Amino acid sequence: MTALLMRLFRKWLLFKDAEYYSFMSRICKEADLSDYFLEMMIKRCTFSKEFDEEELNLLHCAFEHFFHPLMYSYRKLEYLELNRRETNHKSEIIQLKEKLRTKIRSEFSRFDANICKKLLSLTTNIESKLYLLKLRADFSMYCCETCSKLERSNFITTTFNVIQLIFLYLAL
Repeated sequence: MTALLMRLFRKWLLFKDAEYYSFMSRICKEADLSDYFLEMMIKRCTFSKEFDEEELNLLHCAFEHFFHPLMYSYRKLEYLELNRRETNHKSEIIQLKEKLRTKIRSEFSRFDANICKKLLSLTTNIESKLYLLKLRADFSMYCCETCSKLERSNFITTTFNVIQLIFLYLAL
């Protein structure tokens, strides 16, 4: 359904690719569809001249092949846990959620260290730096969503620091 709507928007608006994805990212942001917003921003980044093909492939892989499916699975398990009170299913759901939590956190750490920091040092364009900082903050928020209350403080601190950097770049 979403893909069909996006194709219709594209035909109707007749934008150039970068303008189209910029427009769609604003729509997704306003509709509070953060996963789709991230996807649109990554596609928009494809048309930026700041990133080479290898860097873009890393960004695409991090989102499309890892974070999006994992967050969907985690949210589905949360839904099942809330709606099913049967004891035999509940223990399995809790175990699956814990495995997903661990995987999301380890992949986020790898993503943060290998991609975000490296790309941030390479980019010279302020818009690209802002995009990467926004991506980093979004992944921190994904981790917050999957953490226990005690673990959230680290990710909230990371997100807060990233937001401070965003404001610093906006002031330039």
